Amino acid sequence: MGPHVYSFTRGYGSGVTGLSAVQEQQPGETTKRPESPASTVDTVRVTQLQCQTHGRSLCQFSSSCCVHKPVTDCGCPPKHSCCCTHHFGDCCHCVQTPPSEGDGDTSRTVTPSAAPAPATSADTTTVVMTPPSVSPIDQSELNFEDAALLSRYLVQRLERSELCDFHITLRSKQDLFWPLTFLTHKVVVARSPLIHTVLQADPHYHTLGEIVCLSSDNFCLVKPFELVVQYLYGLPLLRADHLQPITLGALGYDPLPNQDGKGAEPVYPFSLPAAMVDLALCYGACGAFFYLPPVVNAGFNIALGLLGWETVEWILHFGLHIERYAVTMDTDPETPYPLPFLRNRWAPRLITAALEFVIKHITADFALYRPAQSDNIPDRIPYFLRVKFGTLPKPDPLAAPPSGGPSTEPENPAPEVLVPSIVLLGLPFAQLQVVFTMMAARRVLSNSLAQGIIMEREARRLRALKAKAKQSEEDNAEEEVPEEVQELGYREFYSSKGKFSESSEVEMEITLEREWVGFE
Repeated sequence: MGPHVYSFTRGYGSGVTGLSAVQEQQPGETTKRPESPASTVDTVRVTQLQCQTHGRSLCQFSSSCCVHKPVTDCGCPPKHSCCCTHHFGDCCHCVQTPPSEGDGDTSRTVTPSAAPAPATSADTTTVVMTPPSVSPIDQSELNFEDAALLSRYLVQRLERSELCDFHITLRSKQDLFWPLTFLTHKVVVARSPLIHTVLQADPHYHTLGEIVCLSSDNFCLVKPFELVVQYLYGLPLLRADHLQPITLGALGYDPLPNQDGKGAEPVYPFSLPAAMVDLALCYGACGAFFYLPPVVNAGFNIALGLLGWETVEWILHFGLHIERYAVTMDTDPETPYPLPFLRNRWAPRLITAALEFVIKHITADFALYRPAQSDNIPDRIPYFLRVKFGTLPKPDPLAAPPSGGPSTEPENPAPEVLVPSIVLLGLPFAQLQVVFTMMAARRVLSNSLAQGIIMEREARRLRALKAKAKQSEEDNAEEEVPEEVQELGYREFYSSKGKFSESSEVEMEITLEREWVGFE
């Protein structure tokens, strides 16, 4: 039931108080019965009204109420409603209505006299009062139901683009998808601390009513961004058991294939676990853009829960090159936010989890697979040098094996061999140092394995430098060395020395080092 508006007439001389339809009778006038019973109904309802703050019956502008008595020793304006807190204390009740128990300190409450104030004039005041609920409702249940209904209402407005006053546009730096504009509501999306801060700090966005977001090179799916916008409207966080149907739907496939369980499981032309991890990681990146820690934690924790041989490369790639997945604002100059937030908080956790997963599958008899190479995992060799010119020579099918016999390298090694080899041969120097330390702690790093890793990495470095020199000759122009090529100017080596362990046994301590030798 909505608020009711009542008009009261006060006759301070007579002390008569009532509805506008029941006014003080003047001499010579005849009181008429109202034509409609509405006044009678309202009169009954008024007597039942209570203060929504204190739960007491309202005094209905009785002239004897302390709220309406002239204020003394204070510059506060006179109160116009009994549903207020008086400047001296809690005085929303009348003299005839004692205060409820447990309503706080009443020592400062002013006790008015029973006699009405002297009359000076008569005036009419309009008061808006909301009746109490008909029946008591559990507060927690009321909040939950109201929140669900409100969220559903807001999502419907979002889906129908109704009453929208703010646009959020997502564009790809590499034009991987068409620009997508979300018609939203400013008061709702301001749940995001980023949006709230932008609207408060820059009037330009208030006037324009739009912000433009830029997705980085490896951000391919717009579904994670859409899910985060919906989260601002009250939809729940992404859950692990919902990730697969959402991923399939985002890629244009049936979200619930073989729902009856009678048919065969569909085969997809891609790795479904890797696609699911990619969506979860991008979900966390979008949460970081809007500065929503619950979204960030949910996305990255789901990705770590799917850590396996099909997904470890993607998680490691995301951790090492988080700037390739981030979403930023379209500003000039480009803002670094939220890259520091992701690099400092989540990138180390993702990298450590991926490396620990790989290392725990390396045993003392692990054999390095030298031809191992992947386009998904980060490599210290720049991508254009690996792809265009190649860092691994293609074998000649007519040439005899170098040893004169059959090759000992397996053609299709198991993931337990292939993925660790890719990691050991492609990691940047800083991360490889960490891996050497972790392997030494597990006592799975031998001199022969360390030597094989360093020799293969050095061979690839030299082949990449030759490819770079050939490219410079073809371009016939001298240009600055890109930052990503600077890594090729370092030659890596390892050193080993004996040390006594806790059991007084001699162990070999292997450390990875490097030195600058240039590009010759």
